[in-house]
Amino acid sequence: MKIFVENNPNYLNEVKYIFSLFAFNKKIAITFVEAISDSELSIGHLEHNSIKIDLNFYVNLKNGMYDHMIHFKKSSFIELADGTHDYLSTAFYLVSCVQEIRSKAVDKFGRFQYASSFQKRFDLIETNLVQICFDSLSQLPILSLNSGVVNGNSRIFLSHDMDSIHGSIMQDGFFTLKKFRPDQLLSVLIKNLIDKPSWLNVDRIMKMESEADFTSTFFWLVNKGKVDERLSNSDYNINDVKVRSAIESISKSKWENGLHKSASDDSFSVELDKLKTKVVGNRYHYLKFNPEVDFQKIEDAGLLFDSSLGFAERSGFRNCYGQPYRPFNFKTGKAYNFIECPLNIMDTTFHNYLKLNSSDLEKATIDFCEKHKKGNVLSVLFHNNYISDFKYKGYITAFRNLLKYFYESDLKSISQSEIIKEYYYEY
Repeated sequence: MKIFVENNPNYLNEVKYIFSLFAFNKKIAITFVEAISDSELSIGHLEHNSIKIDLNFYVNLKNGMYDHMIHFKKSSFIELADGTHDYLSTAFYLVSCVQEIRSKAVDKFGRFQYASSFQKRFDLIETNLVQICFDSLSQLPILSLNSGVVNGNSRIFLSHDMDSIHGSIMQDGFFTLKKFRPDQLLSVLIKNLIDKPSWLNVDRIMKMESEADFTSTFFWLVNKGKVDERLSNSDYNINDVKVRSAIESISKSKWENGLHKSASDDSFSVELDKLKTKVVGNRYHYLKFNPEVDFQKIEDAGLLFDSSLGFAERSGFRNCYGQPYRPFNFKTGKAYNFIECPLNIMDTTFHNYLKLNSSDLEKATIDFCEKHKKGNVLSVLFHNNYISDFKYKGYITAFRNLLKYFYESDLKSISQSEIIKEYYYEY
């Protein structure tokens, strides 16, 4: 299908980017042409264009106006002068995390806060609004005729951030003392001191997942210890023999390793060298990253995958989109070469931020998956220490139940490598 976009510097690159993502989503083969006379569909702010967009929105972006309060005055859609929805511009704003650019609404870790977000304002944290925009746009007769999309069941990108492996002695030990269970305390001590750290449970996790025909990714920290009064990295040495053995066992299996970029100032290059095993993907520790700055660092490192785009304090869609995608580079006007797979569900969101129990996590995850059961990749994170027998015992039960739910609902796992292969597209 031949597409013409008006040669307006305020929006040419942005519109080509978002329409390419729309076309990929709907499996429409497109080619951009230079002359409107050669096109089957035209996009721009002029009366003769087939799809009209709001010029003022893009002019405001060029002038550094990014806040959602500016662009969304009446509803959760950018509107044209006649009040109709501008689906392309709305999708571009949301998927590209425009609200986060130069925002001062950050927490103590420098993370953009859910409390100040578009999603909070319109109560849309669990709404795949970009997909709604794409679905609405595809109702145009010429686009619906060309769409080849057939939505199968959603898939699950399951992962584990390896923050701590030695915490069991203190945390599980103290838990058993509070419960007046010296027998369990003895079990904790024997396991950790004679065998191996209880939370270095990669083999156990892989066994549980294999029984549900699932695989996952383990993200490893290469830096150890406190960074400052608020931030800590891992409690293990990445060169420890038992840690290296766990990493090697993953590398030789269908499971995958990834870098858990630390809170230290080391570059990606330094940390990837410390990891000493080839990986394609990353997740930032604490989800402490700024897309405006850190997407470029991921690109420069040559990584092909990232899964850091999620709110620590709420589950759902940080960019209102349910599929992996190539983020937009505002400096080059093109897409980055890596794939971002937004993070949707995280155990610590419920335990640390919402102060809810493991049953709430289980129910919320199932409800979220049921709501988005077709055509998406849903990213679920369980830290390794939550898949254990004492302090976090309820969470290992929730984890088992979720694996059972995924299996029975035919929600299959998808890996970093598979996502890269399936969701990378040229435009």
